[in-house]
Amino acid sequence: MIECDHKWNSGQEIRFCLQCRQVRTFPKNGEGEPRVVWQGSDDKRDPLTLPPEDKKELARLGQLLGVKKAADCIGIPMKILRAWCGSYRRQPKQATTQAALQSEAQSATHDASHDTHQSPKSPLSTNVVKSDLKVDLPPFPPFNDKWEAQVQSEWMVTYLELAKLKEPTKSTNC
Repeated sequence: MIECDHKWNSGQEIRFCLQCRQVRTFPKNGEGEPRVVWQGSDDKRDPLTLPPEDKKELARLGQLLGVKKAADCIGIPMKILRAWCGSYRRQPKQATTQAALQSEAQSATHDASHDTHQSPKSPLSTNVVKSDLKVDLPPFPPFNDKWEAQVQSEWMVTYLELAKLKEPTKSTNC
């Protein structure tokens, strides 16, 4: 471990050292001790093997700083941080009533008859529109830390590809 006189990037609950890139949580109001989440530039662990609570904290840091900047600053690949942000920081969907589902289906059928090049509402949607046919695929499964590392990695790659369909790319300044 590198000796460092830490210079923190902010006064947030989760922050990283500008010199050694160590990430720590600092609980509010002195409730608990600061905890090292990521050792920084000298951490040799595979990020996929981190415990779920550490992944959640790193996702929070990625959301605060922006994923690209966080990845550059702490040395965890951007695709992993993006997937964690999507998995751990995603807002829960609102419950949908049966009547709303039927109304949406009727609307989609009506719209599809007018526009055959319609695209799904969301990249995480499992609706596939091809010509006049609409096919429902099974839902995309939520991320699970209990999967093998290779399955977690493949989930992240797939999630990122789906996310690209939803949002245009945004540039972030480092």
